[in-house]
Formats: sequence, C-alpha cells, structure tokens
Amino acid sequence: MRTTWLKSLVAVGASLVASAQAHAQPLFGHADSIESTVANADLVVIGKLVEFGGGGQADEREGHEVTIAVEETLKQDMFTVEPYRRLRVHLPRPASALADWKDRSCRLMVATHESAPSATAVIELTSKRLEALTADFKLLRDPEALIQTAKETVRRMPAAVRRIHTFGLVVPRETVAGTKWEEYYPTGGWLVLSVPVDERLEKRALDDIRSESYLRREEGIRALRYFKSDGNVARARRLLDDPGWAYLYHAQENEGVEVRIYGVRQEAYRTLKSWGMDVEKPMIREEVRK
Repeated sequence: MRTTWLKSLVAVGASLVASAQAHAQPLFGHADSIESTVANADLVVIGKLVEFGGGGQADEREGHEVTIAVEETLKQDMFTVEPYRRLRVHLPRPASALADWKDRSCRLMVATHESAPSATAVIELTSKRLEALTADFKLLRDPEALIQTAKETVRRMPAAVRRIHTFGLVVPRETVAGTKWEEYYPTGGWLVLSVPVDERLEKRALDDIRSESYLRREEGIRALRYFKSDGNVARARRLLDDPGWAYLYHAQENEGVEVRIYGVRQEAYRTLKSWGMDVEKPMIREEVRK
C-alpha cells in the first residue's frame, strides 16, 4: 500500500515555490526504491526478452505482450513450487524499446503485480544505462549490486506479507547528479523516492527531526507518524514549538502582508492527533505586515 504523501509534499512545495522566481515552473518526479519495487511485487525475475506482440498504432499506446526467458526468480508466491522458465507479461513500452532489448539480448529485472498487470516494472541490467536508487539514497549503476539489494529485500520480508506501506522522501540533489532525475532541481522541484515503512525509516525520521534543516525536520515528523511509542510521543510534543517556518506569501506579492507557515509544528500536531493524543493546536500560520 502507498501512503498519501503527495498532499504533504504539495504543502511543502507551496512554501518553496512561492519563493522561487516567477518565470520558473517547478518540476517534480517520483521513483520507487529498489526495496519498494521488490517488496510490493508478486513476482520478481531476472531474464531476457525473447519476443513481443505485433505493432500497430493502438498497440503503441497500450503497450505489448512480451515473453521473458527467465534466468533467475528472486521472488514468487510462497505456494509456487516449480520455478518459472518463461513469463508472459504486458509492458506499456513502445515497440522500438522492446525491439532494442531483444536485439541486444540484455538482462532485465521484471517485477509484476497480479492485480495491476500494467504496473509491471522493468529495469535494464546494463551498467551504462542502469540508474536505480536504494531506500537509503544509494545510486546503483552495477547490475549485480541491484540484484543483491533485491535479494536482501526478499530475505527481510516475512513470507506471509505481500504488500508494505511506502513513504515518499525528498532525494538530495547531489544524490542524483548526472542522472535522468537531476533535471527537476534547477526548476525548483525535486525527486521523491518511495521507500518501505520499516525500522530503517524510523531511524531516518529520528535523525531528521534533530536536523538543522527545516525541511528535514518536517519530513522526519511526517515519517514518524508510523511509529507510535512513548518516546516518539514526547519527541513530537517538543516539535510543537519548532521555530522553523517557510514563506507561504511574500509581502510584495500579498499587499504588504508576509504569510509564514510553521510546517514542522503543523506536522507534529497532525502526528500527535493521529495517535489519539489530547494536544492543543499550536500557532501554524502567521501574518506579518511589512
């Protein structure tokens, strides 16, 4: 299952976009970490594309049925006994891309969903083309490192668990320097990476709420919402007085009235309320006449 992180992201983005240059149009991207891709797939295999369906304009819009010759199965249903040898899946890719994979006989990681065939994820395992991110923001370009991360994800998951919650983290620009995702940052936007909600996310959240960065503290307290404990309740209460704020409106664009949003306080309050805590709402919005 996915969290509704987008609403919170928009709230953060609004405060930053307001301070961006008027002519800039921020662009935002989304990617799944390898761990999220594998954890939320029903079947994950390594293989090569050996054939795909015919062309046609309609097919190009809807994708094609392809056959994958399976080299290795990384994840499958616990009741499946025989390993997969061939896999027939639908890929929403143009024929030119499929033909390229077939002609080059390149290895692919294919992650499928029984309930959403069109959501099949494919990653080309070619060093010169591979760009993938782990949940801890490591950029993977080595196919074997990606496969090992996928295998470790499968080992960490209980056998009876088929889906996990994910949370969207803003990826630092330096992490994706020189990749296809870097284009978002000069516009004032960024890349959001979906990561599993597990003990590693809680550790990151605890680090983030102690950060000097306003945005990291805000993101950290949102992530902490999944991890209710006496200690985390106390930590969230302390953030109700957080001094950090961002512009919602600059004075020059709002008839001389500057509007500030105390986003960390707001998320701390929401987190505590979601835990059923009796808490007084702090000052979240402030207007200052200039």
